[in-house]
Amino acid sequence: MLNKVNLRKGLEKCYSLGELKIVCFELGVDFDVLSGDSKPTKSLELVEYLDRRGKIDALVEYCVRDRPSYDWGISTPDSRVTVNAPNNTAEKVMVQWQTEIGIRIMQAAVVWVSSGLPERPVQACGFFVEPRGYVVTVDFVIDDPEHITIDWNKTKLHASLIARNKSAMTALLRVDGLADSLYPTLTMAATDNVSPADRIFLLGYNPGLGWLNNVGEVIDSVEGEYEIPVIRSQIETRPGYAGAPVMNERGHIVGIHFARDKQLGALMIPIEHALKLLTANI
Repeated sequence: MLNKVNLRKGLEKCYSLGELKIVCFELGVDFDVLSGDSKPTKSLELVEYLDRRGKIDALVEYCVRDRPSYDWGISTPDSRVTVNAPNNTAEKVMVQWQTEIGIRIMQAAVVWVSSGLPERPVQACGFFVEPRGYVVTVDFVIDDPEHITIDWNKTKLHASLIARNKSAMTALLRVDGLADSLYPTLTMAATDNVSPADRIFLLGYNPGLGWLNNVGEVIDSVEGEYEIPVIRSQIETRPGYAGAPVMNERGHIVGIHFARDKQLGALMIPIEHALKLLTANI
């Protein structure tokens, strides 16, 4: 029988706070939903969160495979020795580091876009795609092109509409002024193909709800429901995060979250439409 105390202690000993975030991504848990900021609190909350949902075995399996030299407190010795370290350990570590770095870069580049009257704004996520202040977002957030603001890094910036493609539900903005300023950017995938079962990461920000970061996988492409083919994915999302970027394992943005699929998760606009807007207007 599993000892949850030993499991929690193992998480504290074997993982940094940043690595715990990766564990959460791997298991489909929103790291920011877990209360507290310290490693002990996050470890405890992760164990209890998965235990309440009957998914504690998934955490055990992950930890035993990921840190096979540590005694995770499983009662039968055989269950420890039968799980061997993966042959591609170096590759796995590299992927984890790339993922963690990618998440941090995403957090630095994600913004909150508002347009229209302050008392009745239309709002969505967006993200920087070019250092001089170009931002990609969903087109339906542009309710009033004359009044667009961007919240980024606790700073409110004014922006202008540079181009839009209503059929592809995509808009390109640029921060006004600050000509010498450079902004952190995300790389849009120019050549990466998106295929079923590809692992993807969704990261969005909403000032009223906080950060949303979840991991999932591509399901398929959907045609006929919208004016363009869109990508359907099995990834947990919530209302209020349209416009959030979706990253693949290579750290490239492959889609823009724009709606929720009632059965599976997030629907995405293929990033090629945003890339076309950017290349045609800079």
